[in-house]
Amino acid sequence: MNSNARLASVDNGHDGNVQDESLSSSLSALKKETKLAQEAHKALVSSYQRQLLELEGLQSQINSSERIIELKQQQCVSMERELKKMASIRHPVRRLPAEVLQCIFESACDLSMLEHLKKRVVVAIRLSHVCRRWRSIATTTPRIWNVICLSLADNKAGMFHLWNLVRSRIKHAPAHIVLWNVGTADSEFHLATYMLQKVAIIDRLEIYLTSRTIFNQFERFPCPSRIKAKTIEVHPPKDWVND
Repeated sequence: MNSNARLASVDNGHDGNVQDESLSSSLSALKKETKLAQEAHKALVSSYQRQLLELEGLQSQINSSERIIELKQQQCVSMERELKKMASIRHPVRRLPAEVLQCIFESACDLSMLEHLKKRVVVAIRLSHVCRRWRSIATTTPRIWNVICLSLADNKAGMFHLWNLVRSRIKHAPAHIVLWNVGTADSEFHLATYMLQKVAIIDRLEIYLTSRTIFNQFERFPCPSRIKAKTIEVHPPKDWVND
């Protein structure tokens, strides 16, 4: 029995040594694999950092390129404006005498009246806003300002501004004045009288009334001798005409 026990003990010791050697070998192999994995990881991190630096450099180049493109685009816009300016300076219209431009302005304003009388002063104002030379010519061409259409129902400040602007440019040209929405209030009679007496010569005066009552009271309106109008046309309300 003792002999068998000793043999069993020897066998167990041998098996334990084998297991220790196996575990030690596995541990050694695992450490090598871990070391290799760590080295591979370091290599990847190093590669990533290098690529990140390259990307940052590329991003900087991209930003610089975008700034250059933006600058070039601004230069293109500036040069296009300069070319347009030079083209306008060299345009044949620039070389036309003032008298010819006056005739053109008058024709343009005459044609605008085919659509509506109010268009005439709108065209005249637009012509005077093109450039300094055109403004000088337009403001000294009374005939393009001599048709005035005003509504007494409009904002008084805006109406007076337009009236004073146009009246200062009509000078002594015969004026064609159209007053719309003339109502029954005495203030409107006084306003119209004041405005009309400021015009040197009125060739034609058209008055559009808003009610039948005002038509019956129209004798209070300034007489032709006071307002110096060659022709006065009084238009009754539309509903009266339709009746």
